[in-house]
Amino acid sequence: MATTRRQYVQALAPLMTDELVVAGIGSVAADWALAAPRDGNFCLSGPMGQAIPIALGLALAQPQRTVIAMEGDGGLLMNLVALSTVASQSPRNLKILVFNNGLYESSGCQPVPSAGTDYSAVASALRIPFSRRVADVPSLVAAFNDARETPAPCFIELVAAYAPDEAPPYGLV
Repeated sequence: MATTRRQYVQALAPLMTDELVVAGIGSVAADWALAAPRDGNFCLSGPMGQAIPIALGLALAQPQRTVIAMEGDGGLLMNLVALSTVASQSPRNLKILVFNNGLYESSGCQPVPSAGTDYSAVASALRIPFSRRVADVPSLVAAFNDARETPAPCFIELVAAYAPDEAPPYGLV
């Protein structure tokens, strides 16, 4: 069985300690807020596609802190140019996690127009120095631990299965 977004989030929660986490709108923010309620979380509730730019600003303003951006594939598509800005600014402390289930899940599960895209390859092409694509929890844990030790911006794409029972009530996220 394929790994769901919630399974990834639950695996990430115990790995995080004092990182600043910016979680994109909808399902990602809801799951993160429940899995790891703590100071240092900024769970977005309105602006789609803004987790990466906000995390980039935090990473540049707080170079001594590790900053994690959590975004869905739909949110990434809304602001794909942000990856170019990350590459040009090259903050050593920014780690980006993109949950790719091929859907705009939080608004009713419409397919994203780029379903099947390998976003880790896109990140590499845009000169993000560390880019990985994972499809299960052990691979995520290994990639996340490697990213934490890498003094460069890092991008991890988490290929996720859609789980209808994990989707939030539409219109409430």
